[in-house]
Amino acid sequence: MSRYIDMDPLDVLRHEGELLATAADDGFDRSVPPCPGWTVRDVVAHVSGVHRGRAEQVRGRHQERIDLPVTPPEGDGALLAWYREGLADLVQVLAATADDEPVWSWQRTNRTAGFWKRRMAHETTVHRVDVQSAFGDVTHVDDSVAIDGIDEVLDAILVAFSRRDVGGDGRTVAFRTGDRVWRVTPQPDRVDLDRSPGPAPGPVQATVSAEPSELYLWLWGRRPDESVHVEGDWSAAVWPRRRIARITGPRDAR
Repeated sequence: MSRYIDMDPLDVLRHEGELLATAADDGFDRSVPPCPGWTVRDVVAHVSGVHRGRAEQVRGRHQERIDLPVTPPEGDGALLAWYREGLADLVQVLAATADDEPVWSWQRTNRTAGFWKRRMAHETTVHRVDVQSAFGDVTHVDDSVAIDGIDEVLDAILVAFSRRDVGGDGRTVAFRTGDRVWRVTPQPDRVDLDRSPGPAPGPVQATVSAEPSELYLWLWGRRPDESVHVEGDWSAAVWPRRRIARITGPRDAR
């Protein structure tokens, strides 16, 4: 379910979900800098739609993707209550489902409910940062959550969505935070991910390093380039971040 989180991902989901709700209640009309064109209201509606869709995915043990049509209610108070209701339902459904229960996901190597427990924790964390950024006071992402999130975005997003027509040229980028390292190598038809400790098995064209929260949010496009330290080939260093943005879109953390 999770490589690095030293707590239950559902606790992360609850905590981050409530931080998002608390921040949103300060002003639904505020613009959200990381999500151009969106207001806080748009982010809350989006996240709740994702929560509700994935809750139904897991509840029904669906083996194909389902997209649940949702219509957010009018009025800020009603929207916030709707969001909290959807969050509580998602947590309840995930808590009642074993990690290894077969459920569709886009990651071919992990089509289980555990995938969605981890994914929803990070979906909510990144969008919590979005909402808080509308007000300028962003709560630090816990180091263990951020480290797990680095692994998740590289594996469950970058690698999982790069199975053909990648156009990579074999230049390896190392992402470092503390004693953790991930080496990403884009190939013409895939992206390779190496987590092995110790020296790199081959040449590394660039290294990107930062504190866990900064590196996590930089990969998601939520921090400026100045928040990380880059050594080596700049174009190689930013290729994974740019591809993640193309995969997910400029606003979406799914």
